Order: sequence, then C-alpha cells, then structure tokens
Amino acid sequence: MIKYAYIVKNISAIILFLSLSGCVSALEMAFEDRSADDIGTDTQIKTEILAEIVDKQGASVAASTSVIVYEQVVLLTGALEKSSDRNAVNSIARNTGSVKRVINELITAKVDSSTSDTASDILINQKIHAQAATNNFIRHTNWRWNTVNGTVYLFGRALTQQERNDMRRLVRDIDGVKNLIDHSFVRSVK
Repeated sequence: MIKYAYIVKNISAIILFLSLSGCVSALEMAFEDRSADDIGTDTQIKTEILAEIVDKQGASVAASTSVIVYEQVVLLTGALEKSSDRNAVNSIARNTGSVKRVINELITAKVDSSTSDTASDILINQKIHAQAATNNFIRHTNWRWNTVNGTVYLFGRALTQQERNDMRRLVRDIDGVKNLIDHSFVRSVK
C-alpha cells in the first residue's frame, strides 16, 4: 500500500510539473519543425529527469526546477537553496539516456516564501507566449523559455537570424524583464 501511494504521489507531481512548465500543446506540436521522434524523445527525457529529481531530491526541489528539452538538449533553470541540490539535478540530467548536452542555469539562492517574484515571472512567461504566438515573424512553436527572478532564459530554434533577433527584442521589451540569457540557435527547416 505504501509503494502504491508513493508511485501515485510521484506521478501526480510529474504531471503537475509538466503542466506548469510550459509544455507545448498538441496543436502547437503539429506546427513544430522538430520531428515526431524528436518530440517523443524530448518528452521522454523530460519525464525521466523530473521523476528522478522527485525520487532522489524530493518534490520541493523538482517544483523549483524547470526542465526544458529541445532536440535532446536539456536546459535547467530555477532557484535552489543548496548547491548540492543544484549539482545533483545537473548530474541527474547528464546521466539520463539520450541527452546530448545539459545547459545548467540553476541558481543557488535563498528561496523566498513570497509569491510576488514567482507571480511576476509567470506573468512574464505568459506575456512572451502571447506576443510570440501573435507575431507573424516568429515561429513560436520552436521556442522555449523560462523566467527566474526577472531573468528570461531563451531556448529553441530560429529559422533565420532575423527571427532570433525579433524574439530577443520581443523578450527585452516586456515589462519586468531584467536580463536575457539566450541559448537559442539558428537552423532552417531540413
């Protein structure tokens, strides 16, 4: 009985993390430039990493960690209280099968119980999504981002350098953005 409760707890936590972490909808996936195999592999990688974080570091560390996977490259963002948690999450991601590279942007910081920064970060993420989705020059389904304490971590693929520049400009122009760290790349459709 205890094992069943443990499994249900972990699955529930994973579903919550996936739903809150900016997963792309099924409709948007149809318009992505990644192959179906890449999308499936990326989803599997993300699920495995989150399950392992919950199992080894606990649900609170998993809740403070954003795992974004694009073409088997993992971007870790978030704020963790202990550097040992940061290192453990990095190790978990690196040791997950099919991962090509890990970009660790996790920061070690005292986690404030105040929700104002979190609410501001969520609002910034929503503004980026709304503006990118309605911008005719940005293929928003190829982009991923997360905001931590006003810093936006940009990830994904632009089809042209102009699109990349447009996305950077869009992010920088959003109220509340303090900094932009760009891990995106340019590659046209194959």
